[in-house]
Amino acid sequence: MSGGGAAFSRAGTLALVAVGVVLFLAVLALIAAGEDFGGDPGNGQAHAASVGLNGYAGLVRLVEAQDYDVERSRSPRGLETTGLLVITPPTYADPQAIDEILQDRTFVGPTLVIMPKWRAMPPPPQLPPSAREKFKRGWVLLGRAFAAPWAEELPKSYRFDHRVHPKPVWPPKEPAEPLAPGRRRGEQGRGARSADPR
Repeated sequence: MSGGGAAFSRAGTLALVAVGVVLFLAVLALIAAGEDFGGDPGNGQAHAASVGLNGYAGLVRLVEAQDYDVERSRSPRGLETTGLLVITPPTYADPQAIDEILQDRTFVGPTLVIMPKWRAMPPPPQLPPSAREKFKRGWVLLGRAFAAPWAEELPKSYRFDHRVHPKPVWPPKEPAEPLAPGRRRGEQGRGARSADPR
């Protein structure tokens, strides 16, 4: 290699600097617009950034509106807070991992465990397009309620019986009666007029 030559041409260097400046300004614009980089609000899971029916973004916004500091974390370092730690384990979480978190925090600070309750699923493919287009990213349909099995597998000091009340009946014992055209389930018919002219 011969010495003395520049690694980039003057035009190449200016292009790199220009691209860097544009990207930096884009990041500043996203931060100013309030974009949330603390998690994916649109993945349909139950976590602090989720905006679905099973998510906790509303709880986070409520606490922030009360002027409390809120930190969202998915890393083990987030467990080191001395303030209130809220954990939202999934349905089939590892009971030993939850026990470890609770044991480590015994003398550090309060811990609130939010139990999973609903089976969440994306909109089904057979949903009419007019209904499907109303779904925003991260929105889910809620299925039946269920109890997380790991609650009974925790070590004795933390073990508890997680139940759903009233106990769901699934599948239904009797098929639902078909509705009359134009009627909604639960409608009593008060004030309804018959279309029959007789």
